[in-house]
Amino acid sequence: MPIFFRFVIISLCSIVPAVAFAELCQGLVTDKSHRPRQAIPKPGYLEAFTDPQFGTTIRRISDVEKTASGSAAVIKPMYSTVPAWNADESLLIIWQRKKGHLLLDGKSYQFIKKLKIRPSDLEHVYWHATNPDILFYPESRKKGSQLINRLTHYNVKTDQYSVIKDFTEEGIGGYKFGFGGDPMYSSWDSDYFGFSAPEKDRQYFTFRLSDQTIGNRTKVEKRAPAPAPSPNGKLFLHRGVVYDFNLNKVVHLGLNKHGEHASIGQLKNGEQKLFHVTFDRGQNDAVGSVVMHDLQTGKYKVLVGPRTGYPYPPTGTHMSALALKRPGWVAVSMVGKGKGDRLLDNELLLVNANPGEEEVCRIGHHRSMGREGPRKYWAEPHVVISPTATRVLFASDWGGGESVDTYVVELPSYSAGESL
Repeated sequence: MPIFFRFVIISLCSIVPAVAFAELCQGLVTDKSHRPRQAIPKPGYLEAFTDPQFGTTIRRISDVEKTASGSAAVIKPMYSTVPAWNADESLLIIWQRKKGHLLLDGKSYQFIKKLKIRPSDLEHVYWHATNPDILFYPESRKKGSQLINRLTHYNVKTDQYSVIKDFTEEGIGGYKFGFGGDPMYSSWDSDYFGFSAPEKDRQYFTFRLSDQTIGNRTKVEKRAPAPAPSPNGKLFLHRGVVYDFNLNKVVHLGLNKHGEHASIGQLKNGEQKLFHVTFDRGQNDAVGSVVMHDLQTGKYKVLVGPRTGYPYPPTGTHMSALALKRPGWVAVSMVGKGKGDRLLDNELLLVNANPGEEEVCRIGHHRSMGREGPRKYWAEPHVVISPTATRVLFASDWGGGESVDTYVVELPSYSAGESL
């Protein structure tokens, strides 16, 4: 029996158990006052400091200057919508420009090894949602005269590979096959995936791993994103429209710009949500740094925006709704004015989106200039939340420096040893 069929597809209720846990925002800043960023010397490798405005612990976990210079001097998270930690938070992946994916200890942050993988794109690497040793990634390359378009899984501990599906045999041709532009993640049981093949045949489609089923294929223009599965795998988001597995339309979300930064997650009650930054009014007036859209009904709610007492969304806003073990919690990074003088500019947030519990806590300044700095895109923080929502990962050029390193906000809940 192929290895991948031995994985047990675990129900969502077992992935996100209904257990009590302390309020993650307890002791954190929840006001809306201006807290101008103070100059802090860049901490040394693995050193931590206390953010003077927000009281959280921030630790530097990479040392790029020891291994690279110039354009290669970048070590950052893969992307806000791609998990950095594995299922039990024992391992962590960050990415170094021109070097590849680096595996770290998820607790001590010590370097373990460079991963021997060749994904279609640096962001196209997904941890298995429940098996802490397994990665999924698509490959799109030539081997001799043969084109390879396939989904592979890789055991990070044994360095063993297994091909889950060779899509070339299904008529998927051309290069750049993978999880598409701005990938989201798989379903939260690692059973449902969305793919895009933007070159040659130009099609996108859904895929169910457990029975090797490919959903309906749809022709698409060049560089289109892939359908992004919801955590429960029943819905797929593509360009602001929600579909079922066979790409039958469920609801149009009414987004003015469907390509703005976003992350798919779910609430404790099982509702499937899109968390989205909205700068301009579309079919509704939901302007905000974090606007929550229901993937089944299309209804929306502004969580962080002018309606709730916050400023117009800063530039460079990204969010991460990947708290698989604490659904409803979302991390946010915003660049705005790089000086960090105003509310939300240069800040990191932790947002509880669960009904009746809505709260926004401010958890630090990331101190990165983003696109305003010398490393431009590579210095965007690209915040990533941990599965238990007790830590937050981000990149920073530390006030416009020539290099970009990765940092972790260790929240009080993590420091207290809280886990599920």
